[in-house]
Amino acid sequence: MPLDGEDWQFEAQPTYTMPREQENVARFLRGEPKPVDHNARWHERVRGYVGSGRRIGRVRIVRRPLTDYQRYQFAWGIPGNIAAGEDIRVLDVTREDFGLPLSGRDWWMFDESRIAHLNSRPDGPPRSAAGMAQRSMRQRD
Repeated sequence: MPLDGEDWQFEAQPTYTMPREQENVARFLRGEPKPVDHNARWHERVRGYVGSGRRIGRVRIVRRPLTDYQRYQFAWGIPGNIAAGEDIRVLDVTREDFGLPLSGRDWWMFDESRIAHLNSRPDGPPRSAAGMAQRSMRQRD
C-alpha cells in the first residue's frame, strides 16, 4: 500500500491513560451517553486532511478480551473517526502475534519519510515523542 502523502499510526497498547480522555472513559464505563461533540477537534482535523487529498489512518492491535479502554474506543472513538475519513484497520492478535512488537512500540509515520516512535509507559501514556508527533502533524497543515 503506498503511503505517499499519508500519516499512519500503529497502536499496540491495550490501554492509554491520557489525562484528556479519562472523564469520557469514565462516562462510557458508567453507561452514560456519548457527548455530541466527542472528538470534534480530531474529526475536524481528519476532515481537513482528507479534504486536501491526504489520508490518515491507524492500525489498532487488539487481544481478546478487550480492555475497558478498547471497548471505549470501539464504541465512542473509532466510529466517529471513520465517519470523519480516518482509515482504521484492526488486527486481532489473540491467537497469533505475527512477531509484532506489542508493548511500548507505538509509532506515527509521516509521508513514508519520518517515523516518530512513541515510547509508552506500561499503563499507556507515551513517555516521549508524542509532542514531536503532534508538532509534525501541525507543521503539515
